[in-house]
Amino acid sequence: MKLSNLPSRLVLLSLGAIVYAQNSSSTFCSTLAERHIINLAQAGEAIAAAQQQASSIRVSASIAVTDPAGFLVAFARNDNARLLSVDVSQRKARTVSLFAGAFTTAALYNLTQPGAALFGITETNGGLVALGGGVPVFRDGFFIGAIGVSGGSSDQDVTIATAGAQAVGSLTQSRI
Repeated sequence: MKLSNLPSRLVLLSLGAIVYAQNSSSTFCSTLAERHIINLAQAGEAIAAAQQQASSIRVSASIAVTDPAGFLVAFARNDNARLLSVDVSQRKARTVSLFAGAFTTAALYNLTQPGAALFGITETNGGLVALGGGVPVFRDGFFIGAIGVSGGSSDQDVTIATAGAQAVGSLTQSRI
């Protein structure tokens, strides 16, 4: 390679990088709705509905909402909710997200028992939770996030989480 051609090759390489950056930035800068990710306003609506349901059945709970990747979007801890419920609610939501909404945490319970197909998986990824109270949130057929609730019995947590998911106008169902 001649050194005299080096500057022109660097210019061409730089132009290619600029074109690539302009094309890929449209995906990066697209809205959460375009990327099918629950936004803060929706997460707030879900938490408000879940808190109302928790209050109506007299349960002090922690409520977590995660995006499809399992990152926390919003969180609330009702007065008198146990400290343990803070971590458990977040792990329930994260568990659903790590399975891309394919399972509720209640559905995972039987699959994670000794001898079952997913036995031992709860020890991975920082500790997954296979107790009722983690549900997926679907909107327009897309998995946009998850809600995890902890504070009551598994059935109560499922009821509270379901109320939150339904408040954002989404279907709350596993895809299995």
